[in-house]
Amino acid sequence: MTQLAPITNEYDGAFNASAKLHQYQELEQIYNQTFGQGIRTLAVVGCAPKEGVTTLISALAERTLLAGKSTLVVDLNLHHPSLARLLPSQDTATNTDISTQDNQAELVSINHSQSVFTGICISQRREWLQKCREPQFLKQQLAGWLEEFDHVLVDTSALNQRNQQNIPAELVAAAAQGCVLVAQAGQSTEGMLQSALARLDEASANLLGCVINDQYNPRLADEICREVRRLQNKLPKLAAWLCQRVKQTRLLNTEI
Repeated sequence: MTQLAPITNEYDGAFNASAKLHQYQELEQIYNQTFGQGIRTLAVVGCAPKEGVTTLISALAERTLLAGKSTLVVDLNLHHPSLARLLPSQDTATNTDISTQDNQAELVSINHSQSVFTGICISQRREWLQKCREPQFLKQQLAGWLEEFDHVLVDTSALNQRNQQNIPAELVAAAAQGCVLVAQAGQSTEGMLQSALARLDEASANLLGCVINDQYNPRLADEICREVRRLQNKLPKLAAWLCQRVKQTRLLNTEI
């Protein structure tokens, strides 16, 4: 298993992927080792809830769109759905005019992002959920979506959160051409990771690598810049200069 890269969440509210893409050089590494290697359907899974799965999906969807690729985001996380419709159901078909076999693609937004994607809110289609628990059905659906989209990104429930209401994340990961595991540094234990890896291995999922979410383990430079940003309202030029100097200081940017 390859460790793809760490990805850091900001502390200042909602994560707007398009506005912050240039700040995440690690995102390019993740993109290059997934979609850049010919992967077209990618499932992003986490050990436990709130690992940063939806944040990574949002950023990757933005990156594929910037590359000129049509992208579909599918929300299979029934415990914490992340996609929200932008149009009423009855208006969606006439506005998007995109059919995807048994489902209708819609214009959606991710709850904590201002970005807009083409997506499918599986959690709102109860009659379709039982079928999603069949691996062959999922593979057929993904293949069908690829006829209309260049890339498909799938958000899943946590691997270690198994109950009859959720679609097992390992089944979704196995149906996709590849999957990425997200782990929260300082939160995900070794036992949680081992259990998650065992389930992916048992399902014969193609694990491309692991992304370490450093939200609660920022570099010293990030912490200093976060404090400096408190000056932006009163002293914007000074705050910008100080942040630039901090980012240019090699010692403060050393990764541990």
